[in-house]
Amino acid sequence: MLGIEGGGASTNVSEVTPQSIKRKTYPLGMNLATAGSAAERLIGMLQNDFETADAIACASSGACSGKRKETLTALLRTHYPRADLRVMSDVEGTYTVCLGDSPGVVVIAGTGSVVYGKDATGRSHRAGGWGYIFGDEGGAFWIGKELVGESLRWLDGLTAYDPVFDVLLTHFQVRHIEELVDLQTQADFRAKIASATRIALHAPTDLVMKIVDRGTALLAQRTLKVIEEIGPVDSVHLYGGNFRSRLYRTSFTRHLRGLRVSLFRGKVDEALAVRLYAELMDPLTCS
Repeated sequence: MLGIEGGGASTNVSEVTPQSIKRKTYPLGMNLATAGSAAERLIGMLQNDFETADAIACASSGACSGKRKETLTALLRTHYPRADLRVMSDVEGTYTVCLGDSPGVVVIAGTGSVVYGKDATGRSHRAGGWGYIFGDEGGAFWIGKELVGESLRWLDGLTAYDPVFDVLLTHFQVRHIEELVDLQTQADFRAKIASATRIALHAPTDLVMKIVDRGTALLAQRTLKVIEEIGPVDSVHLYGGNFRSRLYRTSFTRHLRGLRVSLFRGKVDEALAVRLYAELMDPLTCS
C-alpha cells in the first residue's frame, strides 16, 4: 500500500508491506493548481521508486476540485493501472488520519493554509486554501512573501527598517534587497520563499510578529467560521510546519477565543498507508 502526501513544496510517500514501512521525500510539490507538469514528473519518479502498488491513498494540495482530482487520478492510473486508488485533498487526508469519520475541525498551516470540518451528519465545510495568489493567509509562503514585500517597501522608502531584512539577505544568499525580486523567476519559487518563514519564526522581530499575527488572525477567523457551521468541537486539530513553531501556535491559539487545540505530529502519508492496509486486510479494523 502507498500513502502519498503531496504539498505545495514537497511530497512524502510511505510504502506499507507485511514486512516493513519505507518512506521517501521528494523535493517537488504535487499541487495541480500551479504545477501540473511537475506533478507528472513527480509521479513518474515515484513509479520508479515504488514500481507496484495494490492500493494508493493520495492526499494532494490542489486536489479539492473535481477537475483537478480527476487529473491526478488519471495520472496515477497511468502508472498504477491495477491499483485501488483513493484520491483526496491534502486537508481531507489530514482529517482522515486525525478524526476518521468523527465530526471535528482540522487546520493546516504549511506552505499554504486551509480549514476543513465535518458536522455530525458527515457534511463537510471548508474555508481558505485558495492558493498562493488569492489566499493561503498564514501559510509559510504567504509569510515569506509578506516579508520580502516589506523589505522592498523599505527600499522604496515607504516603511521602517527591520532586522529581518538582513536575515532575508543571508538566507537567500544575495547582497542587495532588490535581488530578492529574482526569487519569483525560479522554478521552485514557492518552496524557496516559504523556507524563509522557518528562519523568521526562529528569531522573530517586531515585523515578523506583526505579519504572523495578521496571518494567524485570518486563519483563526476561518476556523471559527467553520465551527459556526458544524457546531461545537472538543478541540481543533492542527497540522503543518508552521504549527511546529511555538510562537506561531501561540499566536493562532490566542485568536481562537479559548478553544482547545491538538497538534498532530505524525506523518500523514504513513498514517494513510497504514489505515489503508488495515482497511483492505481487515475491514472491521477501520469501521
